[in-house]
Amino acid sequence: MSKRKVVEQEKLVGKYLTFILGDGEYAVDILKIQQVIQMPLVTRIPRAPGLIRGIINLRGKVVPIVSLHSKFSMPAVEETNKTCIVIVEISDKQKPLILGIVIDEIKEVMNIELEMLTDTPDMGASKSASHIIGTVRIGDKVRFILDLDEILASSEIATLRQIY
Repeated sequence: MSKRKVVEQEKLVGKYLTFILGDGEYAVDILKIQQVIQMPLVTRIPRAPGLIRGIINLRGKVVPIVSLHSKFSMPAVEETNKTCIVIVEISDKQKPLILGIVIDEIKEVMNIELEMLTDTPDMGASKSASHIIGTVRIGDKVRFILDLDEILASSEIATLRQIY
């Protein structure tokens, strides 16, 4: 492993919330998470892009809800009592944006150490995988580490800001 790759991976060491989405497992930096809530009634927005599930009222604030299933081109799954929304803060060029992401099930909060990280598969020159910044192997499972600041395209953020 190159020295540059080790330095990049050292930045990924820390606490992460891990969760299931479809048949995959993912991890996000715990510092990006504001709270986890049970799946509330989501108010749909007419003619909103498929990515935007709708909005919720969270203690008097309107919070847009995003479907990562749609974003990742995954088939929709039926909601269960384990389905929840993770309220996160993402950064872009303007100001932080608070939004909720729907996940199928919380796994755990885990401490990711340097020796747990594996090389991220090369997805080519495509920007479509820029949100995957690392992989962690735990037993026979691989969890993808997501960069929430890179998940949404600037046009999607602009659409969410119109709601927010």
